[in-house]
Amino acid sequence: MIATSTRNARRPTRAGILLVALALVGGTGCITSSIIERAQRESLGRAAAQAHKARIAQLTPAADAGDPVAETALARVMMSEPGHAPVDQIRVFGLLSRAAGQGYVQAQALLGEILASARMPQNAHQLVALSQGLQDRAAGLQLLRQTATRACMFKAPPDERWYVTVSPATLLAEELAKNPHTDEARLWRARAALHCGEPDAGTLSWRVRSGYATPQERAEALALLLLQTPDDAVIAKATAALPAEEVNAARREATQLRELVAQSERQYPAPRQKEMH
Repeated sequence: MIATSTRNARRPTRAGILLVALALVGGTGCITSSIIERAQRESLGRAAAQAHKARIAQLTPAADAGDPVAETALARVMMSEPGHAPVDQIRVFGLLSRAAGQGYVQAQALLGEILASARMPQNAHQLVALSQGLQDRAAGLQLLRQTATRACMFKAPPDERWYVTVSPATLLAEELAKNPHTDEARLWRARAALHCGEPDAGTLSWRVRSGYATPQERAEALALLLLQTPDDAVIAKATAALPAEEVNAARREATQLRELVAQSERQYPAPRQKEMH
């Protein structure tokens, strides 16, 4: 018994190893801090991966049973991989397609963004190209037009950690501007400003006064501002920054945009609410 205890006492412990490492640092603590920070990052990474797997396991039974809310939530989780593993695009696409087919507007908005942009989130910070066989830009644009009548912004439920926010009118304006759809892009920019306050009055005012913008860009920003805000002080400050010809051009553009929006609302009514969870 005594001999065994002696051998154990001589065996280096974790605390002893740490003390030796501290001694080797020479009192600076730099190496030790780096080791600790790396260990903490690895620990957080493991915890995030475990939480991610647990959430997938929790949602899968209801999603497999055809619950559109669970299908959409599971798709969001799968597109928020905490590491760098590739997303199972076919499964995500199938989940969203089934939920959208059941009329679940959250799924329709998210699927619309993915199809219109031909990109899919892989994690919180990265988008990847949508597989060629899944691409359908026209269908995506139409889903965005439809969901733009329901809300300005679609967010995941507050208790859902993994989420993607979709703003259909703003996305439509951005996507349509990439191809020769100038008039419709103008329309959805106007609808985003008028119905949803996107961009907000502060951003538009900055664009009007920006020295980096062209005269046309300043006039367009002022036109959207005229559509969006009834605040005479804000408008007066913005118009004071421009020459008279640009202000007049902006007023003409705002009048035309109001007419375009009114016509479009016959087919695509103004959204019923600002946000939908």
